[in-house]
Amino acid sequence: MLSQADLDVVSFDISLKMMQLAQIRVEGSFSVADMAEYEVEEEKFAGVFMIFTHLQMSYAAVHAAVYKYARALQPGEIIVLGQSPGYHHVKEESAYDKTRTYVEDYNVPFVGEPLPIFLMSAKGQWDFF
Repeated sequence: MLSQADLDVVSFDISLKMMQLAQIRVEGSFSVADMAEYEVEEEKFAGVFMIFTHLQMSYAAVHAAVYKYARALQPGEIIVLGQSPGYHHVKEESAYDKTRTYVEDYNVPFVGEPLPIFLMSAKGQWDFF
């Protein structure tokens, strides 16, 4: 587990509850913040994990955030962007953008209710980086 890899963990989330749960499980620095507004230094991190953090953002906002956090990586390190692939949810091809690589504000069931989210197609995920 990464929390046991002798690394300094820096974590933030827009949800106070998520930060409280994280503090119980992992030692590190935690704050409540919006990933689009969180300030990062260049070449600071050994790894960046963005797992289901961008669901309600636009393609442009996701692209800007990933670029910002990629610049915060130390040379040769890794960024992980985790999301559910679009083909699991998007059944209408017309829902995709003109390049057929992503959908924005697409309703996906979440805790029994529709939640409008951003998803990428397999090609969109491949081409993103």
